[in-house]
Amino acid sequence: MPNQVPRRLIGYGAYNLCFDSQLGKSATDSRNFFDVLKGDGWPVNLVKVICFRKSTIEGLPLSRAISLYKPDRTINPLFLDNLVKLVDYAAGKDFWVQVCIFHYHAVKDPNESPENIPGELQPNFNTSLCDRLKKFFTASSNNITQKQKELVAQLGQRLAGRPNVIWELANEVRMDGTGCTSADNSNLVAWLSHMRDALINNTGPDIHVGTSTGIDNEQVTGRNLPATFFDFHSGQWSALGDYSFGIRTSKERAASYNSSAFLIINDDGVPDAQRTGANITNWATAAFQRGLHYATKSTYPPGQAFSTHTLNALKLSNNNTP
Repeated sequence: MPNQVPRRLIGYGAYNLCFDSQLGKSATDSRNFFDVLKGDGWPVNLVKVICFRKSTIEGLPLSRAISLYKPDRTINPLFLDNLVKLVDYAAGKDFWVQVCIFHYHAVKDPNESPENIPGELQPNFNTSLCDRLKKFFTASSNNITQKQKELVAQLGQRLAGRPNVIWELANEVRMDGTGCTSADNSNLVAWLSHMRDALINNTGPDIHVGTSTGIDNEQVTGRNLPATFFDFHSGQWSALGDYSFGIRTSKERAASYNSSAFLIINDDGVPDAQRTGANITNWATAAFQRGLHYATKSTYPPGQAFSTHTLNALKLSNNNTP
């Protein structure tokens, strides 16, 4: 069995922290991401990072960036070393790390694609979004799937046995765009299953593993992909609508997929202007009152300063909800 997660995970998404050789130090503070959050008394104990992504897209200086792939288009051992350093340092500060491997947006948007991407994994941005997604996220025995499994294997081998890792197979993965159908989302489950099997083959079975999805494919993925946790983004719990009702029904849906899996309510997808302190307080409180976990997506060094109003909201929600 995988290690039991804390009763309450409070996440602060720093998706590109895994590429930073200095793990989030700022120009005015020599402490890294974990030292600041732990040392200043914020209740955060979870960070999510995304591996298959452009390293500098969130303001990381090129001089500090360690990309996933080397210029020769092979997996960068320095990236793997940095990810291990991050996970181990996080463990020493009582943090869990949600390691997300693949990324829907890296196939959708050329600005999100990793540097030096291998030719087999390079999306053809001259084709439709649906065609790109079907080519990338389709289980097969071709070179694309093999390159994907190679990445999964190396990540799994390097982080095997780390007790504070939560594995996310892909961020917001779904099949959409003109031409994609519900059948394509059903086929996506086969790809996710291949990646899950490849991961477990290299980590052993006692891991937390799941994925985040789109709205339309949540049910087919939730019902058919064995998962130990669910990560529901804002559209799945009506962040800008009736969030209280949405969080309650999210809990019910997740339990119908796997009653023993835990659920993270994640505000990823909310427009930045709506991610106010008052809103985050309300959303996190509603999640905590139902025994769920909560994660926010916000700013962090060195690209931008920490969002103090976000951290204050998380602290207030945590303190007010035993």
